[in-house]
Amino acid sequence: MIKGKPLPKKLLKGKTAHIVLTSDTPRWYNFLYLKNPTINQFKKGTLGFCGVKTTKITYISPIKDSSVDFRNKWLMKMAILGEKGA
Repeated sequence: MIKGKPLPKKLLKGKTAHIVLTSDTPRWYNFLYLKNPTINQFKKGTLGFCGVKTTKITYISPIKDSSVDFRNKWLMKMAILGEKGA
């Protein structure tokens, strides 16, 4: 804590993050009806609180009844992003 301040120092200020979220909720429903609660909580309540700036969000959905091809396509994309350090 910083004396006289209500919130602690953002120790990860200057760091960035790419959020990858999997869900069974369709993206349009999550955005229009629910107002992105999980994304907002993680982006603002966790990463932002620590000083991390979110640079990109990847929302992969639906997962529950998805095909093997769908999941393999996303696994390949995530592997490529991991190799790039993106």
